[in-house]
Amino acid sequence: MEIREVEAFLAVAEELHFGRAATRLHVTPTSVSQNIRSLERRVGAPLFERTTRRVSLTPLGERLLADLRPAYQAMEAALNTAHEAAAHHTASLRVAFATSMSRRISAEMVDAFRRSRPQCQVVRTALPTAALHAKQVPDLGDIDLFITWAPGGPAVLQAPGWVVGPVLATVPRALLVARNHPLAGRATVDAEELTDHPLFFMQSTEPASDRMAGYIDAWTPSHTPEGRPLNRVRHMNGPYVEELITTIAEGWLAHVTVEGLTEIYQHQNVTAVLLTGLPPIPIVAAWPATGHNPMVKAFVQAAIASQDGTPPLAGGRPGAER
Repeated sequence: MEIREVEAFLAVAEELHFGRAATRLHVTPTSVSQNIRSLERRVGAPLFERTTRRVSLTPLGERLLADLRPAYQAMEAALNTAHEAAAHHTASLRVAFATSMSRRISAEMVDAFRRSRPQCQVVRTALPTAALHAKQVPDLGDIDLFITWAPGGPAVLQAPGWVVGPVLATVPRALLVARNHPLAGRATVDAEELTDHPLFFMQSTEPASDRMAGYIDAWTPSHTPEGRPLNRVRHMNGPYVEELITTIAEGWLAHVTVEGLTEIYQHQNVTAVLLTGLPPIPIVAAWPATGHNPMVKAFVQAAIASQDGTPPLAGGRPGAER
């Protein structure tokens, strides 16, 4: 008996609907139907009664469900136990944070993970967000986990070969300006006020710049929330923050960014003003789609807890992975 047949049977038996079962299993309804028919051939009799209006279990299907469900749950429990055992034997987790991310945020996430998994060593480094877009399957060396920005939400961060996980936290927007800029010294600036000021707009020359386009547009929108066009000036090729800071210091461009950037890249002629009217930027986790470190789940759960105040599970089963 194939495991996919068992999973299809349990899903249809619990949902009593082939479409909902397919959604639950992340497959097509046709695939579910094929697996059910294959299982019925193995058994030698129908397991479901199907009409145009409803799906129900036959008496044989009800008996199989009663016998099969606890066996499947026991198998899942055994696999989870093995996964946890493997995680506890993992000596290290290599985590990269986006270069423009606040050290406070990265420290809070790492500290929360260390408290929940003290036996695991964290090796921390920094990478530009564009590293995920640089190649068809990004080569990030030995990185197990990348904590980075996802303006517009996780769907905007396209990363073939990598899983983009849940939102860990969000960070308010800020406007980076020179100290002699007309908007400098303000407590806040609303997005609608940006129409009269040219904005720094990064243009990537990476091979995957077409995939970068949605990311860049979400970071520096072309219009205000009320639909007024913004003057985005293409002023740099490549995602180099040091060059950005130097350009802003010249005084004529502003840059839409996040809080905390000036804590990392300090310049005597550059300051940041809180920007209202734009949604905060989400922080997400990304990890390799295959062969990922079993400690990834635990770090994601601890990182979320560090930002929302929920204590992470110490040695328990980590949060769900997407």
